[in-house]
This record gives sequence, C-alpha cells and structure tokens, in this order.
Amino acid sequence: MSPSPDRTQMEGHPTTPPFPPASPAYLSAPQLTSPYHAGGGGGSPQYLPPPSPRSSHTYHPAYQPTDHTNGFTSASSPFPGYGGGSGGEGNRHPSNSSRSARASTPCLAAPGYSLEEHKDFREIADYMSGEGDCILVRRFGALRFRDMLCKQAQVMEVEIQLAEEDGKVLQGGGDIEMVKRLMRKLDTKLKAYDDALERCHRTYTMPPPSTRSLSKTNTWLNTRGFQHRVPELFQDDMITLDQALVTDGLMTRFAALIARVVFKKEVSRRAGVSQIPAHRPILVARALIALIAPVILLVPVVLLCYLKALWKQIVVVVMATVTSSFAMMVAKAGNAEVFMATSAYAAVMVVFLGTVANVGGGKG
Repeated sequence: MSPSPDRTQMEGHPTTPPFPPASPAYLSAPQLTSPYHAGGGGGSPQYLPPPSPRSSHTYHPAYQPTDHTNGFTSASSPFPGYGGGSGGEGNRHPSNSSRSARASTPCLAAPGYSLEEHKDFREIADYMSGEGDCILVRRFGALRFRDMLCKQAQVMEVEIQLAEEDGKVLQGGGDIEMVKRLMRKLDTKLKAYDDALERCHRTYTMPPPSTRSLSKTNTWLNTRGFQHRVPELFQDDMITLDQALVTDGLMTRFAALIARVVFKKEVSRRAGVSQIPAHRPILVARALIALIAPVILLVPVVLLCYLKALWKQIVVVVMATVTSSFAMMVAKAGNAEVFMATSAYAAVMVVFLGTVANVGGGKG
C-alpha cells in the first residue's frame, strides 16, 4: 500500500528538507559560555548545536546568551568574565553561509576576538596597569578544583591497575613490562597532578580585592559605557595579584584622602573617576603609622610623670592600651599580632607606672 501524500505536496507547495537527526542534550542545551569566550577573547573551543534548516544563515558557533538579570553573560563583553560591553554586535564572527543546512555535526568555534573587542581589552588593561589597587582577575576556584579532582582520579586509576599487576607478579605470573609501563604512566599522571596542586595552592594564596577596589572598578566600567558591573556571583571568586594592594582599612582610606590633597598635581580624572598613583596612598599611610606609633607610646609616659593621683594614672594606662590596640586594628594587623602587641604595650605601661611614677605619694 503506497503512503498517503503529504499535505504540502497536495497543496502544491515545495517539500521542505527533512530535519537533521536530534543532537545530544549536551549539544543543544543552552549553557553559560566561558567568560573569556563570552567576550570573544580566545578560550577553549566549544561544540554547539547545528543550524536550523529553516534559517537563511548558518548558526553562529558561539552561544548567544540571554539576559540573566545581571547580564554578566553578554556576548559583547569586553571585560573578561564580567559582561556587558560598550557596543558592538553580538555575533562578532562571520557566518559561514556556504555550509549546508543539513549538516548535523557540531561546529567548532574558533577562538579569537574582533578589533572592537581588542580596543576594549586594551582600554581596561590600561586602566588596571595605572591603578594598582584595581588589578582584579578571577580565581576560577571551582574549575581549578574540578581539574585537580580529575587528575586525582586518573592517578587513582593507575594505582588500581598497578596493584592488580603487582598481585599477579607476586603470584608468579603477570607481566613485568606492563608494570614498567604503568610506572611510566604513573609518573606522567603524578606530574600533572602535582602541577595542578601547586597552581591551585599558589592561586589561593593571592588575596581577594578590597570592597573599595570593586566599587571603584564598577564605577569606572559604568562611566566608560560598559553597561554591566562586576556581578556579585563573581565577587567571591576575584583576586588581586599583590598582598600590598589589599588596602581597604580606615587608615588607608584616610591616607588616600590626604594623598589627593598633598599630591594634587598627580590626581587625574578620567571617565568620572579620580585616579592617583597607587604608591602615593601607601606612602602616606606609612608616614602616618611612623608618626602615630611614637605618639601613642610617648604621650602616656609624659602624662604619667605629671599625674600624681593613682586612679588618674590607671586611667591613662587603660586609655593608652586601648588606643594602641585600636590603631593596630585600623592598620589591618592580624588577630595574633594585635593580641601580642597589646599585651606587650600594657606590660610596658604597668612597669613604667610601678617604677617611675610617684605611686607612693599618689592619692587613690
């Protein structure tokens, strides 16, 4: 029995070509792109679903993301991993119009970026290089741990194979050449695992940026036309490259205000953000610490020499100790450092009070 004619054939319309075979879920499901590929700047190749046969042009190999409320997956992002560019088309790669619509093989996305994105990268790089406290990059912590766990699993697989071969050899059988091959394979896998472990440890020793640096960078991105900010999703994954650049204490903020007044000629205002060389606030902060430290120590000593009442001397010691502890806390000293320094300072004040001050003649 012959099959019944199609409706389109009965109406005289041309028959549309058949759809290609269904692609696996991991090829057709929308996914967030790599932050560097989202900006068009290189990254690993991505396999994406084949084009629709009804489309007049081929599918772009890179995923065209939708709006996820914070917009950090915009394909035109010039800021790697942050999203929202200053302009440019979403599809920056030329479409391959000669490709057949029936093709069902995944398309390999070629790495690279356009001239417009290159200009954006250069502008942001110039800003970061001029603002030392705004050198912000992602740690990619989850991906690093995933890579390390995969390499760990590969080492464990070789370990199991080696244990099986060792058992066979001990029982009088087995292949000693297989054991040698497994040992060479184990050496290769361990080197890769050790390298991943060392890189992960080195990355996690880098400190997170300060809140002021994040806010300052977001302001600069907005004023320069980069429509989106550093998303909150990535803020816990951001790092800066130098321990000395983590300057978010009250002392440093006060030092930055003084530096803008003292070094007024070096302050530049670009894109609505006042910028000053990063070493100037650090220099002023060190000068303030060098001035405050002897004052905290010498002023109580002078007061203890002139005060005769015991209760007044005790109040001076307590106030001086609390002030010293607060100053170290503002300078972002560690908990152990604050505790040890405060204890030493209090001991010095008590010894001075008992030996130099006129305790016997005081009126308590």
